[in-house]
Amino acid sequence: MKNEEKKITCPVCCFKDIPMEKQLTEVKIYHCEQCNHRFTDPNSILNKEEYSQDYYDEKHKKWFENPDLKLFEYLYQKIISINSKASILDVGCGNGAFLRYLRARNKEFTLTGIDFHQNENENDITFFEGDIFD
Repeated sequence: MKNEEKKITCPVCCFKDIPMEKQLTEVKIYHCEQCNHRFTDPNSILNKEEYSQDYYDEKHKKWFENPDLKLFEYLYQKIISINSKASILDVGCGNGAFLRYLRARNKEFTLTGIDFHQNENENDITFFEGDIFD
């Protein structure tokens, strides 16, 4: 039942009882009205991918050779419609192509990426290596 949906705590500001905003095919999206952070419930992810050292070269080579610039621009427009000086965390940022795109479009964003594989910090983009669930 929709009225009995699980409510969770915001991982940014720790505000409690955040209701689900949207049910996507494989994950639930939450929106904290206290700090305006949107996030997923990790426990709602239905199909978690496994990553090896060669993940990008084997599974997504064409993606990284030909990034979806139309998608990047769509996301950029959504972000600036909310906040033209947004702080953005790209979880699973891969090689950082999306963050580099955002940096080229807006110098006022605070950009951070995390992935299983290390990227070098550059152009005011901070990268972390690790598992977001850890």
